[in-house]
Amino acid sequence: MAQTDLRRWLKKHPHPVSIRAYDSDDDEKMFKMGVSKSRFRDAEESLGSFSAVKLEALDADNNVLRVLEFEGEASSGKKGKGKDGVDVEAMLIRFAEIYDSGCDKAAQRHEAAYRLGFEHQATLIGVLSARLQALEKAWHTALMNQAPGEGGDINLPTIMALLGGAMGLPGAPNVSEKPPNGTKKP
Repeated sequence: MAQTDLRRWLKKHPHPVSIRAYDSDDDEKMFKMGVSKSRFRDAEESLGSFSAVKLEALDADNNVLRVLEFEGEASSGKKGKGKDGVDVEAMLIRFAEIYDSGCDKAAQRHEAAYRLGFEHQATLIGVLSARLQALEKAWHTALMNQAPGEGGDINLPTIMALLGGAMGLPGAPNVSEKPPNGTKKP
């Protein structure tokens, strides 16, 4: 517990008149609070010299106002203790372990659902790709089987040239070129 936390504990209302401290061997020592302006700082320094594991704030009739216990650690201000004597570092480590474990369990619970969803998406993309390829092949076959002047579209060669250029097929004219009849590009 940091010394400022101990001082904060000493300053809580009602203010103690004396402090009873116990060390690890259950030896008891009494510290009287002064009346000066620096009485809390002075008491904190006095308590720091005694290896206390438990402190009791007492009123004028020696009634216990509040108790502060240290988990096997003296009140000398060793690092890692919170204001209530709790080892903050150990508590944060334990919280991180619990949080990590919870995240792992949640991921495991959702793993099967995500795997199934991705498998269905892959299957759907495969079906759609095969369907698109079959449609393109049928469309291309239908266009190629039409001959100009035999009931087919007389604009077929122009359409094929434009489609070939748009798709980047070799030998097709560049669609960004000016049309042959001098009209402006749409």
